[in-house]
Amino acid sequence: MGSPPYDQPKMARRLSSPVFVGRQTELTRLQSAADAERSGHPGLVLVGGEAGVGKTRLVAELVARQRESGWLVLEGAAIAVGAELRKLGVTSRTEAATTAVRLGLDRDEPAPGASSPPGG
Repeated sequence: MGSPPYDQPKMARRLSSPVFVGRQTELTRLQSAADAERSGHPGLVLVGGEAGVGKTRLVAELVARQRESGWLVLEGAAIAVGAELRKLGVTSRTEAATTAVRLGLDRDEPAPGASSPPGG
């Protein structure tokens, strides 16, 4: 007869809920930033945290709400540039933003004293 067949345990699936809970404060802050943009005050929001804390779900919730209210939401992906920024002497996100502004990377025209791009 032998042993009964062994039922190998199945891997747990990722749990998700259609109900968004526990991050209302963060969602409110993101919504406020979006509302400011709608009023003509563009900005940038960085969402950071350890793996698995819900960054993707938080942003997905904001995106869903914005789409429901008529926004066109464009999605993309970024590459890691930390090592390249450190080579330039930038050591924190705040310094990165400050450096970008100081170098004129936040606008279309070159910063004072910066050379124009070839053909520009």
